[in-house]
Amino acid sequence: MYTLVRLPSPSADTIADLADRRAAAYARAGVIADEAAFAEQQRQLLVRLFGPGGDGVLLGDVAGELGEVVIAQSGDTCELVATTVEDPAHAIGGLDGLRAWARRSGATRIRVNRLAGDPITQALRTPDESIVATNMRIALDRPSRADGRVNLSPFTDAEYEEWIGGAIAEYARERANAGAEDEAAALDVARASFAQLLPAGRSTPGQLLLSAYDRDERVGMVWIADRGGQAFIYDIIVSPEHRRKGYGASIMRASEDVAREMGATHLALNVFGHNDGARALYDGLGYEVTLENIVIPVVTTGAL
Repeated sequence: MYTLVRLPSPSADTIADLADRRAAAYARAGVIADEAAFAEQQRQLLVRLFGPGGDGVLLGDVAGELGEVVIAQSGDTCELVATTVEDPAHAIGGLDGLRAWARRSGATRIRVNRLAGDPITQALRTPDESIVATNMRIALDRPSRADGRVNLSPFTDAEYEEWIGGAIAEYARERANAGAEDEAAALDVARASFAQLLPAGRSTPGQLLLSAYDRDERVGMVWIADRGGQAFIYDIIVSPEHRRKGYGASIMRASEDVAREMGATHLALNVFGHNDGARALYDGLGYEVTLENIVIPVVTTGAL
């Protein structure tokens, strides 16, 4: 276990290095399509974290062997934001040190994004962790798998108004159930997220809100976003009366064709850790894990 101490705020060069490292790891995992744009986004995030009123903390071990670790400390949560750690063995000892730091700071949990193919975050495994959400994706370099059972067509104004309020509430419930926030905070996050993603409602460029029809019967919907080379499904719903009839798989396969028409090479999505049914669907369709958002309690100790 490493004993972590607070270091002076990072220089502009260190921030740039941390942002580039994080972007490279996310690109290797397949979470992002545009590494340069993501690196700039992360640089801006780090500047805000260490600017006036920011809650960023730069940590390092006393002996100087571990590397540097950036956390965002807010309330009862320490979030691992970036790191220069390169040795998985050091990462394990560093996490134990981070638990001790978080405990002294009054935090009760640590949030980490575990990336596919990244030995550092993959080393951060504990028997008491919980998975908040999992990002998955599938390559679109294959023939269409659409079964022709459903047709996807743009929302009408009425369909959008019927959907939006329930979608925000459901997203908030999912976040609360997954342990991301409490119910009140989750609702605030949900409202802010939808406002940011859909500033012009169903007419927002790059956001496709589509109803799924089996002939004349509306059986569900899907929300697909263009993320510049990688399309992303934000929401998919099968109407309650049509569930367990295979429509979920049909909508997903039809969505792959929509993503190809966008010019995407991959179609990605997020599934909350408690949603076993959706995870089974995506596993069955061949989606692969790119990232797991995990929560690690700090009240326990011991080797990982």
